[in-house]
This record gives sequence, structure tokens and C-alpha cells, in this order.
Amino acid sequence: MADYILTFSKTKFYPLQPAAADIKIEDIAHSLSLMPRANGHFKHFYSVA
Repeated sequence: MADYILTFSKTKFYPLQPAAADIKIEDIAHSLSLMPRANGHFKHFYSVA
């Protein structure tokens, strides 16, 4: 089992040893665009982003 998370931009992110250089705004924007508001309790998808 790997000790890192492979992000959308193919960056290896180590949650227990985070580095500022590994945090990309593109990864944050991508994950927020897939997250529904109100835990998905709307009839239609409504993105957090």
C-alpha cells in the first residue's frame, strides 16, 4: 500500500509529510468541481466550485 495520494495532476502527495510545492491549485479546483453542495441532497448536481 502506498503512503501517498496521487492527485489529478499526477503529483505524489504525502499527507503525513506535506510539502507546499506539492499543493496545486488545479488539483483543488478539480476536486471542488466534483463535490456536490449539501452532500448531494439536491435533485440536480450543484457543484461547490
